[in-house]
Amino acid sequence: METKARQETAVGEGLALGVLAEGIAAMSANPMAVEPAFRRAWRDWPYAGQFPVVRASFRRNDIMRIIYMSPRRVGPIAAWERERGLRPCRVMDQFTLDEAGEMLEEFYGVPWSAWRDLARAFLAGFKEGETIADRSLTD
Repeated sequence: METKARQETAVGEGLALGVLAEGIAAMSANPMAVEPAFRRAWRDWPYAGQFPVVRASFRRNDIMRIIYMSPRRVGPIAAWERERGLRPCRVMDQFTLDEAGEMLEEFYGVPWSAWRDLARAFLAGFKEGETIADRSLTD
């Protein structure tokens, strides 16, 4: 991917849609929870190299900026809202999650299953009570 904005939009969209697919409606906006969770997930994600501008180290972690910029940089599929925590949302809700995931795969060249893997690893870094589940999201 050619530009920083496109890479960050892709990661923001992919993570938002993956989190929704896991049935999570909201999560803590505390950087002390979000950044370590993203750092661990990103470090082990095999597709991270396709997004060389995205950093997830102790010295520089881009995830909060990616999420905060998401409402201004809305991609065609998903985004993040900052209302009572962080909330992933679908922009194109006329499609099922899997259809939206297939579109994401087509747009960015990363398999839908890989975005879901990243989201699962990200969510595994949160403590109990730092996420709010809503299984109706996975329908």
